[in-house]
Amino acid sequence: MAQKTNEQKAQKIATKYSEYYDGSKEAGSTSYNSAMEMAQWKDEEHNECKKDILTLVNLIIPCNEENESIINDLKNLLK
Repeated sequence: MAQKTNEQKAQKIATKYSEYYDGSKEAGSTSYNSAMEMAQWKDEEHNECKKDILTLVNLIIPCNEENESIINDLKNLLK
């Protein structure tokens, strides 16, 4: 399944919760604007969590010949 953009998620939520939502992205569409704000907040929170985990990986897990490729893969996933 392809990942949806924040805009697609916001439109789906806005349609679900507002009988007045007509697909517009106008400032008057409270449900759309609320859904977009939620989606952006979620992305920011997710990125902060990834940064925190990456910091822990860098501080706690020693990188040596045995685990270097695993550590590097993990770091790449968290960027």
